[in-house]
Amino acid sequence: MSSHEDTAQRLLMEGRTSDGGGTAMNKPQRKTLLKPSEAAVYFHVPLGTIYIWYQLGKIDGLNVNGKSLRLFRESIVNFLESRIGKDV
Repeated sequence: MSSHEDTAQRLLMEGRTSDGGGTAMNKPQRKTLLKPSEAAVYFHVPLGTIYIWYQLGKIDGLNVNGKSLRLFRESIVNFLESRIGKDV
């Protein structure tokens, strides 16, 4: 099992709503934003890989103030889950 598969499996076991989102219908679910460097450490990939995934549209994020990139944790989890058993 590759490190990407290990990471995706660990995140599944942790629960995908562990990002602070509410479970009640009346509570808005918060989305966890990560800096690219945080995402690289958390998902055990080089920083350059994070930027490539973003540029290719494989993961979602947003530019804060037009210059600071923040990535949606859930987007990265979904991408890695879709790649289990495949070369990322």
